[in-house]
Amino acid sequence: MNIIRYSVVLLILLLALAGNRLCLADGTQDLSEDTLQSEIDDLAKLLTTMPFEAYDADQIKQRLMNEGYKLVAERHSVFDYHRIRLENDGEQKEIYISLGFFRNYLAYSSVEVQARKSKKLLIALRDFWKQSQGETITKENEYFFDVVKKNHSVYADYYSSIAHGKGMLNPIDVPDKLMSNYEELVSDIENSTVGEICGLGGDKMPGYLAIKAIANSKRYDLLENILFGFNPGGRIFAAKELIRLEYADGFILSSAIRNRIDEITKLNIPIETCAGCQFTTLRSEAELKEILTGDY
Repeated sequence: MNIIRYSVVLLILLLALAGNRLCLADGTQDLSEDTLQSEIDDLAKLLTTMPFEAYDADQIKQRLMNEGYKLVAERHSVFDYHRIRLENDGEQKEIYISLGFFRNYLAYSSVEVQARKSKKLLIALRDFWKQSQGETITKENEYFFDVVKKNHSVYADYYSSIAHGKGMLNPIDVPDKLMSNYEELVSDIENSTVGEICGLGGDKMPGYLAIKAIANSKRYDLLENILFGFNPGGRIFAAKELIRLEYADGFILSSAIRNRIDEITKLNIPIETCAGCQFTTLRSEAELKEILTGDY
């Protein structure tokens, strides 16, 4: 039934556009009906795989790859979180999919459709999505639209797993308002880039925003716990903030924490740092000790 519904919507859309091909031109590029149909066909195929909740991680990954999607990243964390990223490049548009599973239950999904070469194509793709009763668009502009879903029940179980600790990471009470920040910095699903603002956009880095939220809340215990977590960049962020707070707030670092800070500079794990458009990978003890006391 889904295929029939999408075919009807596609036919209506093509008939509406056929009378005026030039309505697809946005001043940069005109599109043929064949190209338009090809791009919309890709979207229709994606819609037949949704909702993603109907599949486990391996099933949806394989189904999307069978539809021409390329697996670009896959990672399993020590907390049983499984992240998958796929993409599909058409002639004039790109589709990016990010999926997160906790113990094989879908926790997070994001579908981003971009058509930067043709604003009119993006409008056609967006209209097709809506007319086909696709899931609610959560963000859009003149270049893309995004569909993001979170399963809050699965996330609650995932966050509980993180709060219970693992290995050297102690169990700890984390308030709801800081949980996503703590997860960002303690889980091995990421190796956070250490810096405040990276690239041309001027947006602050997720790791920087996360560490500042925790530091500004004066949760020194969370900062100390992150030192024993699984995110190499997160550990450096925590060490920098603890050293800064010792000077700024008079917070006294225990000998155990000082020793741990010394240990993480000797792990020989690459740490990416950034300042504006300059990205640098550091791993030597001397380099890492230098950035611990420097500015972002």
